[in-house]
Amino acid sequence: MVKSKKKNKFQLNASTDDDDNNNDIPIKNLPKKCLTMKVNSGSKIRNVLKYSLNNFSKFDGIIWSGAGQAVGKVISCSEIFKTKNKGLHQITKLRFIASKKNKNDDTIARQVPEIFIFLSKNQLDKTETGYQGPDDIGMFQNSKDNVELIQQQDQGQEMTNINSTINAEEFEEMGLRMNLKRSRQERNSKINIKKNKKS
Repeated sequence: MVKSKKKNKFQLNASTDDDDNNNDIPIKNLPKKCLTMKVNSGSKIRNVLKYSLNNFSKFDGIIWSGAGQAVGKVISCSEIFKTKNKGLHQITKLRFIASKKNKNDDTIARQVPEIFIFLSKNQLDKTETGYQGPDDIGMFQNSKDNVELIQQQDQGQEMTNINSTINAEEFEEMGLRMNLKRSRQERNSKINIKKNKKS
């Protein structure tokens, strides 16, 4: 039976990591059974995700990688994948590589970003740069924005109600009206005044 072109392409991109492939990936201590998904700028997100979601149960982790214009797709794929598979530990590495188009030319090589996102079912080294835990929201622990966000989440709806009543009170103090429509006569009289000023 002949395999389809699409299936052959995915088998090339989604191979288990051997020693040859590990040398190119800047992430240390990868598990022996790891699914590698190389995303190109022309890859369809739904096709790549479908394949990875179906085959992830056989592996300990997955590596999403891409370069150049595919970096955005790699990030999208990994984030969607994380929503489908909860509790994954993540390590992200970003580097620049020489563009393949300019390698043979004598011109100055253009630097292109390349990203590697490793998602693992097992606990990873938390001291590794680029580590993100399963419940990490992606903010720095000591930043003021993070502290304010946590306080707002704790207060919940009370915070929004207080803000809306303050705004209404300020409007009343200024003599402004909220949510009231002007009558048709008021609107027409202002239009007539503007017409008279022009003539």
